[in-house]
Amino acid sequence: MSPVDTSGAKEKLKRFCEAQVSRAYLLISDGEVMCAKEKLPEDFVPFMVVEEKSWPDVYAFDSSSKPASIVVWSDHAVVERWDSFEDFLRWIRSSSTQRSA
Repeated sequence: MSPVDTSGAKEKLKRFCEAQVSRAYLLISDGEVMCAKEKLPEDFVPFMVVEEKSWPDVYAFDSSSKPASIVVWSDHAVVERWDSFEDFLRWIRSSSTQRSA
């Protein structure tokens, strides 16, 4: 079971996706994950995509770091990184709070 499926994380991520101006979605099936993974570095395991005008932002676990960090891959580079899944979830909560204020 991945961290995305634990501790209410899946519901938090769904709410985050719903709040995006652009289309955003969780990668649920193995097929969706494999399709998104094709354009990522080998150590990245994608779990969410936010569609942008030019190219999608792919949120992924970076398994090359211990513990696995969370990254955002956009086009050809990492554009954001969190040291842990918990840090990422805190960012989602603060991001959601800022949007609703």
